[in-house]
Amino acid sequence: MMLAKVLAPKLKDAGVKKYRKTADRFAEHIIANGDAPFSLGSHGTDELISISFDDEDYIQLEKIQTEFFGELPDLIERVASATSDLTARSTVRHWRENRYLELRQLDAFRINLEDRWGDGLDFLRVLLSLSLEIGQEFHERLAKSRARKNRSLRVALSRLHIRACQVAREVLVLLENGLADGAMARWRTLHEIATVALVIDNGGDGLAKRYLAYDIVEQKKALDQYIQDHEALGYAPPSVREAKRTNAAFEEAIKEFGSNFGQPYGWAAEYLTLKTPRFVDIQKAAGRAMMQSHYKMASYNVHATPRALSFRLGSLNQPDFLVAGSSNAGIDEPGQNLAFSLVQITSKLCDSPSLDDIVAMKTLVALRDKAVEELIAAAKRLVRDDREVRRVLNEQGVSADVIW
Repeated sequence: MMLAKVLAPKLKDAGVKKYRKTADRFAEHIIANGDAPFSLGSHGTDELISISFDDEDYIQLEKIQTEFFGELPDLIERVASATSDLTARSTVRHWRENRYLELRQLDAFRINLEDRWGDGLDFLRVLLSLSLEIGQEFHERLAKSRARKNRSLRVALSRLHIRACQVAREVLVLLENGLADGAMARWRTLHEIATVALVIDNGGDGLAKRYLAYDIVEQKKALDQYIQDHEALGYAPPSVREAKRTNAAFEEAIKEFGSNFGQPYGWAAEYLTLKTPRFVDIQKAAGRAMMQSHYKMASYNVHATPRALSFRLGSLNQPDFLVAGSSNAGIDEPGQNLAFSLVQITSKLCDSPSLDDIVAMKTLVALRDKAVEELIAAAKRLVRDDREVRRVLNEQGVSADVIW
C-alpha cells in the first residue's frame, strides 16, 4: 500500500489509465519480482515506459511509513471496537436463536441427574426443610422471649443457623445442576459456620457475646482497606463521621476484650488461650479436627491452586478429563458433607430435654443417614455404569471419554 502511493503519481505522469488500480498491481509485482518487466495490460500506453526511484522517493516512502505506523494504534483500536461490537451483536443473536435448544439440553441433563441421584437429593431437601422449620420456631421464640440469660448465645446460634440454611440451599442448587466442585466449595463455608456454632455453644454466653462484638473488628479492617484503595478505584473517601464512629467502637472493644481481640479469630483467643487462633484451632475445639482433609479438599475449589486443575469431583476420578460445566459425577461427596454439617448446627437449636426437641433431633439424624445411604448407593451405581460403558465402547474401538 505504501509503495503503491509512491508509484501512482509516476504512472499518472507516464500516461497510464486508471493509474491507482494499476499501482496496486505494480507494487505487488515489484515486491514479488523486483525489476522484472511488468505488463500494464489495457490500462497502459502503446510505448514501453520505465519507472525509476530516486532519493526523494525513498524519503517519501519513509514519511508515508512513519505516518502510517503513527496512526496504527488508533486504527487498530477503531477496527477492534467496530469488530467487537459487530461480533457481540452476532453472538447474542446466535445465542437467542439457540437458547431454547440449550435450555432443553439443560432440562434433559437435570432429568438424567434426578434419575440417578434423586432419592439422595430428596432426603437432603427434606432435611433442609425440617431444619428451616426448626430454625424458624427457635427464632420466633427468641423474638418473643424477654429472658436475659444466655441471650447472646441464643442470638448468635439463631443467626448462624439462618445463614447456614441459606448456604445449604446454595449447595443443594449446585448439586441439582451437576456442579459438584462448586457445591464442595460452598460446603466449605457451611462447615465453617457449623464449626463456629459448635465452639460458641461450648463456650457459652460470654464467648457468644465476644463473637457478636467481633463485627466491629471486621468493620475496622474493611474501613482501613477502603481508605487504602478508594483513590485507585476512583471512589469517594469514607465518611469522616462514620470512620470516627468505627474507630471509636473498635478502640472500645479492644479496651473491653483485650489486644488479642483485634487478631483474626480474636473473639476465640481467650477461650482457646491462644494469642492468634487459626481456623484449625476452632475445628479442634469443636471436635471436628478429623474434617481438616475434607476442608482442604473443598479449598481447592476456592483458591487458584494447581491442585484444582487436576482434582475435579465432576471428572469421576479421570484426571485427564477436563470439566468446564455440569457433570453427573461427584454429587455424593458434597451431598454427604452437607447432611452432616446441617444436622450439626441445627442440633444446637434442639438442646432442651423436651419431647419435641428429642423427636426433632432423632428425625434429623434419620434423614441425614438416609441421605448418605442413598448418595453412596448412587455413586457406586455410577461407577459400575461408567465402567460398563467404557468396556463396550473400547470393544467397538470408540473413545471412552464419557462422563454420565
